[in-house]
Amino acid sequence: MKRISCLILAMVFLCSFAACNTNENENSSSSGSEEREEETDIVLAEKGKSDYTIVIPADASDAIEYASLELVNNFEDATGAVLNVVSDAGKNFNRSDKVISLGETSIKDGSGLEVSVEDLTYDGYRIERYDNTVVICGGDDSGTTFGVYEFLSRQFDYEVYAADEIYIERTDKAYLKDFHVSDRPSFEGRDTDGLTDYNYELANRLRLRKWNSSDSRFDYSASRDWIGGHCHTFYSFISNDENGEYKKEHPEWFSSNQLCLTNQDMKAEFIKNAIEMIKENPLGKYVNISENDFSGFCNCTACKEERNTYGMSGYIIRFVNDIIEGIEEWRTKEAPERDLKYVTFAYSSGSFNPPVRMDEKGNYTAIDESVIPHEKLYIRLAPIDYCYNHALTDESCTVNAGCAKALKGWQAITNRFMVWDYDVNYNHYFMFFDLYDNLQKNLIDYYNMGVTNIMRQSSTGSRVSSMCDLKLYLNAKLMWDVTENQEDLIDDFMEHFYKDGAPYMKQYLTMMRSFVSVKDKESDAGVHYQLYDRLQPTLSTSQLWPKRILEQAMELFEKAYAEYDKMENCEFAEILHNRVLKESVCVRYIILKNYGSYYNINSPEYTEMIDEFEKDMQIVEAYNYCEGKNTSDWINSLR
Repeated sequence: MKRISCLILAMVFLCSFAACNTNENENSSSSGSEEREEETDIVLAEKGKSDYTIVIPADASDAIEYASLELVNNFEDATGAVLNVVSDAGKNFNRSDKVISLGETSIKDGSGLEVSVEDLTYDGYRIERYDNTVVICGGDDSGTTFGVYEFLSRQFDYEVYAADEIYIERTDKAYLKDFHVSDRPSFEGRDTDGLTDYNYELANRLRLRKWNSSDSRFDYSASRDWIGGHCHTFYSFISNDENGEYKKEHPEWFSSNQLCLTNQDMKAEFIKNAIEMIKENPLGKYVNISENDFSGFCNCTACKEERNTYGMSGYIIRFVNDIIEGIEEWRTKEAPERDLKYVTFAYSSGSFNPPVRMDEKGNYTAIDESVIPHEKLYIRLAPIDYCYNHALTDESCTVNAGCAKALKGWQAITNRFMVWDYDVNYNHYFMFFDLYDNLQKNLIDYYNMGVTNIMRQSSTGSRVSSMCDLKLYLNAKLMWDVTENQEDLIDDFMEHFYKDGAPYMKQYLTMMRSFVSVKDKESDAGVHYQLYDRLQPTLSTSQLWPKRILEQAMELFEKAYAEYDKMENCEFAEILHNRVLKESVCVRYIILKNYGSYYNINSPEYTEMIDEFEKDMQIVEAYNYCEGKNTSDWINSLR
C-alpha cells in the first residue's frame, strides 16, 4: 500500500508538472509561427481527382524535386489524386491558377512573397495563398521541403512519428486551407544521432539537419555547414599523421593529444590551412576550431602559464580568437560575401568553466578582455558531467549547481552559444534514462540564452536505447518549437506508435518516471542521471530499479502483446509487437545485469532465457549495449 501511495503521489506530481510546463510554455517566446488557416470553398481534390499542379523552378535542385515528390506521394495517400509536377519556364503569377509553387519559381517572384534567410533561417518557410494559388518557399531549399511538410500537416494532419509510422488523414473531398503561415525553427541547427544515423530520410521528415548526410535530396542537410568537421577538430587543421611533415619537422607543435596553443609558427600554419579549407567549402557556414577529445594539454612553459593565468577556457579562447583574427583579415579582403561563424567547445577538459571572476557585488566579469570571445565566436557548451534528471540550471541539484553557475558566467561575457548535450547513459544504452521532466526546460533555457544550434548526442553507433523512438520524436518536435506541450506530444506519440498497446506502454512510461521521481524525493542526495553510470554516489543501479518494478514492466509488455495477438492483420501486429519488444529487451538487460544471482545459471531455463534474449536483440537490431561495445560480447559473458 505504501508503494502504491508513493506511485499515486508521483503521478499527481507529474500531472502538476505538465500543468506547470504548459504555463511556462505559454509565457515563452515562440518560434515565430503566424497562421490563419480556416477552410476556403476552393476544392483541392475530390473523388481521386484534382485540378492542381505543382510548379518547381526550371533549374530545380534535387532537394526541390524531392520536396515535390513528397508532396505528390502524400497528396495521393490523402486524396487518391496524383498531382502533375511541371517547370516554371514561361509561367507567370496568376491568382486564378490552381497551382502549388515550390521554391524560387517565377510564380513566387510574381506573387511578391518576401522570403529571407535573415528572417527565417535556412530551414524556415512561408506558405501563402493568393486566391487559388499557393506559394511555398523557404529560406533555403531545405526550408521549402519543411514548408511542404507543414502544408501537409495543416491540410491533412500529416505527422511523422517514426520511419514506419506516418499518419495522414484520408478524405474523399478536400477544401484548400487559407494559408498565411510564416515559421522558423527555435534553433537553426538541430541534430541527434542514434536512430537517424541509419535513416536520413526519417531525419529529414522530422526536420532535423544531419551533419553527416551528403544526400542532395535533403539539401545536404548540415554536412556542408561545418568546415573542419562537426566535433573535435584541432587535427583537421594541423595533421598529426606520424609519417606526416608536421610531426617530423615540428614535433614541438604536438603534446598530450592536443596542440601547443602558444606556438606562433603553429598558429600561422593553422590560419593558412583554415583559409584553404574555407576556400574549398564555399557553402560552409561554421568554422569549427575545437579541442580534441580526451583531456591533456601542452605542458610547455608558455602554455602552463597561460592556463594558470586564464584558466583552461581562457587559454583556448585566446588561441581561437587569434585564429579568427587571422582568418577575418583574409576574409574581409578576399571573400567579404562569406558570412562565417566560428565555433569552439566548452568541454569536460575544464574548458566548460568560463574565464570569469566574481566581483564584490556578486557579478561575473571576464578575467581580462583577451578572454572575451571574438564577436563572431560561438561557445559550444557540452554539459557532459552533469545531471539530466534535473534542469541544468537547477542550482538546488547538487550535481548541476556548478553547471548553473558556469552558464551564468558564460552569459556575462558573450551571447553567442551553441550546445552539444546528451540523452542516454553511455555505459548502458538500454537503461531507462529519465530526462522527460527536464528535456523541455533545458531547451527553453537554451533558447532564452540565445543558443542557435543544438546537437543532442544519443546512442552513438546503435539503433536502440530505452524509448529511443519517443526521445527522437520529442527532440525533433521541441528543437523546432520549444513552446509545444511536451506531455501532449508524449500522449500523441504513444497513441499512434503503440496503437492498441498504447494504454499499457503509457502505464509503463508513467510507472518508470514516477518511480524515479519518488526515489529522487526519498533520497537525501537525490537521483542524478549522468552519462557514464553515475546515478548518485550512494545509489546503485539495482537499488534504483528493484526487481519488482522491472517485473511489473514485463507484465505490461505482455498485456500490450496480447492486444496485438487479437489483430487480424498478422504482419502489422508483428510490427507493433517488435516496437514493444524494443523496450522489453532494455528492461531484460537491466534484469540480467543486476539480478543474475536470482537464477540457476546451470539450468536449461536460464540458457533458454539467454537464447531468447539474444534472438530478440537481433530482431530489434540492438547491436551495441554501450559506447563502442557489442551486445553479442556481453551476452557471451552471461553464458
